[in-house]
Amino acid sequence: MIKNELNILYYNENILTKIIGQVKDLIQLSPLYRITNHNGKMGNSLISLDEDKLIKTGIAGIYRILLKCSNAFVDLYIGESEVCIAQRVSRCVKQAKGENTVDEAHSAGQLLKNDFTNYQNEDVWKNNLFVQFIPLYILRKITNNVVIPVNPLFDDSDFKLYDFEDKSLLTFFEDKMISEFGPIGNKINKSTNRATRYINNLINYNNFKNNITIGV
Repeated sequence: MIKNELNILYYNENILTKIIGQVKDLIQLSPLYRITNHNGKMGNSLISLDEDKLIKTGIAGIYRILLKCSNAFVDLYIGESEVCIAQRVSRCVKQAKGENTVDEAHSAGQLLKNDFTNYQNEDVWKNNLFVQFIPLYILRKITNNVVIPVNPLFDDSDFKLYDFEDKSLLTFFEDKMISEFGPIGNKINKSTNRATRYINNLINYNNFKNNITIGV
């Protein structure tokens, strides 16, 4: 069922352009939380810039991990969780520390480990890691009234996104946000239409990393 729903979403991507833009804007405008707990579960340790704690255990949705590189925020990773964003963020941190288990691999965390932790520069990412996210219920709210017109390739009736499974919507919009933000830590970066964003992220990251390495 999910595979068929994803096929429908991708085939009708042009109809969803406005919604894709909306999701991007909501993520960009969402609160920026500093990831502060590096010694256990991440669920209770996101702190907003005004120091209000966010208890986010159990929140599903699409998340954006950023690394503050001097004066620039670099898109490190885009992900989704149908159950708990906290667990996914935790995987990134555990991998960056080199404490992950075999089934907890996280490509962005490995990037941080390779470039900072392995050179005794763990504090660099610990003090500069942030996350933004759009909860699943908000994603549902802005897509529930969207109707994809009938197409004989799939069915003889209209499709309402209200009826689509959570995983289908999360997977599709995660993929679109990877394209929009151009994160450098996703294994497969699908940002072919946003190459400039990806390149800018990579340049800012490499400049920051090189400055740390040479002690600037």
